[in-house]
Amino acid sequence: MNKDKKINNTKQKINSQKEREVFLSVSESSKLIGVDPKTIRRAIKSRKIKYRVNNNRYAIKFPSLINFARSSVKIRNKFYTQGIGKYIKE
Repeated sequence: MNKDKKINNTKQKINSQKEREVFLSVSESSKLIGVDPKTIRRAIKSRKIKYRVNNNRYAIKFPSLINFARSSVKIRNKFYTQGIGKYIKE
């Protein structure tokens, strides 16, 4: 009985984490980090960004997008000058 409770608790934690995941569209992602939508699509094609497809549209995982924004110097600079990074104090 105790083992079943642990399994149920684990399943509930996994489900609650999945519910909290944030996904963005290509256009939202490009505006957020200050790059062209083509750059996001290239990153998806080269598998630098984690995503899923919903109704023939890309849904990009937010943490993956932030990691991509910090991946190269050029993109990082755009993130801090043209994207949401300009509103963040270091």
